[in-house]
Amino acid sequence: MRSAVMPLARRYRANQIFEKRRLQGKWFTDTLDGRVTSKDGNRYGQVFANCGYFATVYPTDTKRKAGNALRTFFQEFGVPARLTCKGSKEQTSKKTEFMEQVRKNNIDLHVIEPERHNQNPCEGVIREVMRKWFRTMVRSCVPRKFGDYGMRWVCESYGRTSTQAGGLNGCTPIESVTGETTDVLEYLDFGFYDPAWYHKNAGLGERLPGGWLGISHRVGSLMSYYFLTGKCTVISCTTFQRVTNLELEVDGNKVLFKEFDQEVRRLLGKEEPQQDIGDKSSPEDWAELMEFDEGLQEEFSNIVSNDYIKDADKNFTPEVFNDTYLNMELALPSGDGAEPAFVRVAKRLKHANGLPIGTAHDNPILDSRMYEVKYQDGHKAAMAANAIAQSLFAQVDAQGNCHLLFDEIIDHRTDEK
Repeated sequence: MRSAVMPLARRYRANQIFEKRRLQGKWFTDTLDGRVTSKDGNRYGQVFANCGYFATVYPTDTKRKAGNALRTFFQEFGVPARLTCKGSKEQTSKKTEFMEQVRKNNIDLHVIEPERHNQNPCEGVIREVMRKWFRTMVRSCVPRKFGDYGMRWVCESYGRTSTQAGGLNGCTPIESVTGETTDVLEYLDFGFYDPAWYHKNAGLGERLPGGWLGISHRVGSLMSYYFLTGKCTVISCTTFQRVTNLELEVDGNKVLFKEFDQEVRRLLGKEEPQQDIGDKSSPEDWAELMEFDEGLQEEFSNIVSNDYIKDADKNFTPEVFNDTYLNMELALPSGDGAEPAFVRVAKRLKHANGLPIGTAHDNPILDSRMYEVKYQDGHKAAMAANAIAQSLFAQVDAQGNCHLLFDEIIDHRTDEK
């Protein structure tokens, strides 16, 4: 008769399957206050970090959900053997979800002394995350109500950046925690709130403007990203396309994305400052972010209002380049394999009414001016400015030097050696 009792070794292997990974070393956690309630209703974030420069954050709408964040951290990365936290009532009260998870997973919990913030290094991590997010928010004109997405992206970027600090010797912080090689492919094409195109109806719909808000790990398939739509809603999408720098130079696209940003800010509410990319922010717009952190005030002064950095000339127009190509000499290749034809840029072409043809642009590819070029044999031809620029770039190296190469050896001799 077969025994109904499972052998001890088999029971041990079965328990191993369902056991959570145990994280060694010292781990720390603290609650981040984002100062602003996000579009999804999140104002706080529970941050977990270790001594190896790894950090992750879980946005929450209230401090009481620190226990929910702890449970999610267990599922994604594992259970820390030793955890240090601040003695807030939302975390250390007996009947909280946080303490329930600590007891259930047999964690060695250490609570710091009141007002001894130096005992919890996670507070320093929060300060650095906030600084990085602040820089990104001001530089890219990101609405403040997407801070939960932004700070999560900051932590993910830090965790996937190779470093020599902390004894990692070129390893990434997340690799030191999981032991697995990090795939950074999803993070290469976009920066936070970069303009992007997305397609509705599983890629069959029209191309629409949007803003990139990070990777949606738990929604959709691989390479699925969070996108902000023109209706100020966040969707998870795999049918996307980055907007190239060349596309952003087109006037129609400039207007399209400016209207997109203005509509998003209108839908977010009056408390969201109206700002265009490239404009300086007003300190009053960010006062609540800097009120309790002198470091953020210093960052604002250095990045946005630094008196040592002069403003760009707002009256500058590309038309100052009207005569850039005049009297330049070019070597134009011949399609039949003959020697290159040498020409000189003679003058700017004009319409019958005397107005110049085309407009100048600081991007040579988008420069539509037309010039008259004169060949050595005397005949003349019309040539576009972008073709002239292409020919010039083909003739020089990275240092701007021009070199002439001979085509063939017409006479030579050899001996037996």
